[in-house]
Amino acid sequence: RLELLQLQVSHTHKERVEKDEWGPDVTAPIEEADEWQMRLLFNLDPLGSFGAWLRWNEQDGLSVDCWIESHRCFHIASKLEDQLHETLDRIGIKRLALHGGAMPQPSLAVPGGSNVKVTV
Repeated sequence: RLELLQLQVSHTHKERVEKDEWGPDVTAPIEEADEWQMRLLFNLDPLGSFGAWLRWNEQDGLSVDCWIESHRCFHIASKLEDQLHETLDRIGIKRLALHGGAMPQPSLAVPGGSNVKVTV
């Protein structure tokens, strides 16, 4: 039974100028980077909570961190971690990390970005 679902989505657009690498008479190029983050938290009674933090940016691609509260479920997922990596790599997920325990609380809204937070 699903008791709680939390969803937080944030988007930031960063413009970065690295002036240290350029002389005073040269206009430094502006690097632009978009980063999307999505945090999902499910409370699945009686298994406990399962959390996922997905991050995407152009340079690093998609990465996923998962938190599994139940020791039994975490043990099972850890045994399947190599298979999960292979499967996720085929669909473009560059990094997967499994963590035991509860997912850390979400941070406040990202300044300068777009934020959506939903709790059901």
